This record gives sequence, C-alpha cells and structure tokens, in this order.
Amino acid sequence: MEIAIASELIGIDKMMEFLSSTSGRDIKVVYLSEEEIDAQKAMNPRITYQLAMRTLHSLPI
Repeated sequence: MEIAIASELIGIDKMMEFLSSTSGRDIKVVYLSEEEIDAQKAMNPRITYQLAMRTLHSLPI
C-alpha cells in the first residue's frame, strides 16, 4: 500500500489506520484529555499542536 502524505490532507486517525494496515501492527492515536491539556498548557507551548490535530481532518481544503 502506498501512502501519499504530501499530496493528500487526511486526519491523523486515518493516517494511523493506513500505517497500521501497511505495517501489520496495531497503531492508534491516543489524544490527551481536556484535563491533561489544561495541566500542560503553562509548561508545554506545543500543546496547541495536539489541539490542532483533533480538527485537522475537518478543515476545508
């Protein structure tokens, strides 16, 4: 199976499905809970990426 990463906008969940089926291994996304996000906001400026990944697949192209 070929995965066109650069030319196709897909969500992280779908990407993990592709990787899982291609590798034959169980690969899943585990998102942080709202409580975990709130706890990390002050010390982890990259937490914004976690939030963005949740809605990436719903953005219009």
